[in-house]
Amino acid sequence: MTPLTQQVAYRRQPLKRTLRSASKGLLWIDRFASRPGIKPFALSFIAAAVVITGSAHAASPWYELIVNKSDSLPGVLFLLDKTKAPNCGDITVVDMPVDGRFYRGSRVIKIVKGCRGDVITHYDREIFINHRSVGVAMNKSSDGKHDLFPIPESTIPDNKVYLAATHHQSYDSRYASFGLRDRKALLGTAVRLF
Repeated sequence: MTPLTQQVAYRRQPLKRTLRSASKGLLWIDRFASRPGIKPFALSFIAAAVVITGSAHAASPWYELIVNKSDSLPGVLFLLDKTKAPNCGDITVVDMPVDGRFYRGSRVIKIVKGCRGDVITHYDREIFINHRSVGVAMNKSSDGKHDLFPIPESTIPDNKVYLAATHHQSYDSRYASFGLRDRKALLGTAVRLF
């Protein structure tokens, strides 16, 4: 063998190992799925995975699947409709700033709790919108490293929204560092799938 064919043979080894491992895995799945009680479930799961993946890819300019990585809201998987602007009470998704203090560059899922003309007040550290409690602002971040201050009392202007979540330790508009968000920054209306 020449040195060139030795290099080609050497490069093919990882590919052969990968293909061999993949074929063994497929054979194991085939044997497992051929059990009488498992086969319908396995086929349904595979079909659903293919349909969801294909649909999500085809609809990506208008829809997006969002995974909730925090406890701020109940639910794990949300469908984001990029064509529908959220109203008060709707769930939405917003990108956090890359240079922000918390959740840098990640997408967060929140509820639009306050819209144009709503009045934000607070008593001690409890925040109210139109006299309805929307949460209590903590003194320090959950890791204890950062001081947190409540959002100032104000009336929400035309192009801004107050974003909140149901978890008592959620980082949202109750804090001055998060603040009100521009309507333009909202990526659409989200619906909880599960």
